[in-house]
Amino acid sequence: MILSEPLSVNRDQLSVNRGLSSTHVEKFWQERSKHREAFSPERRFVKRGYVNNAKIDCWYYPSIGEYSAELEKQNFRVVHAEHFDRITPLKSNQGIKDWFLMFGDYLFVDIPDTGKDDILDELQDKLKATHFMDGVWNADYKRIRIVAVKDKVFA
Repeated sequence: MILSEPLSVNRDQLSVNRGLSSTHVEKFWQERSKHREAFSPERRFVKRGYVNNAKIDCWYYPSIGEYSAELEKQNFRVVHAEHFDRITPLKSNQGIKDWFLMFGDYLFVDIPDTGKDDILDELQDKLKATHFMDGVWNADYKRIRIVAVKDKVFA
């Protein structure tokens, strides 16, 4: 299934649409926040006065359940789902900087090149301990693989 718009979620949607308790919702948001903080440029934008850039919410990590539910809404039956790590070496010696520019360049709109370089240097320094291994920068991609079949709807 191809979604015409990216999936997004907020606390109320998790609670009401997914039937999760407030404890589960809060845990989800805490975990999501910790993960995002590790490489999030938002705090670096605010620190430098780029408040509008900090408001851009671009990182979203849906669960298997969220994707499965979207498929089921479209009359698919999920027969297999898995979530796995896919550490991917980055070819450039600029590593994480190039990754951010490739996938998150829109985050830096209206930020002068010197400001952009400062933010990218800080992000790369923060990530070096976890993403630079054996002289190579790595992206820590996560993959969700789902097999679903279209159920026939009989009138």
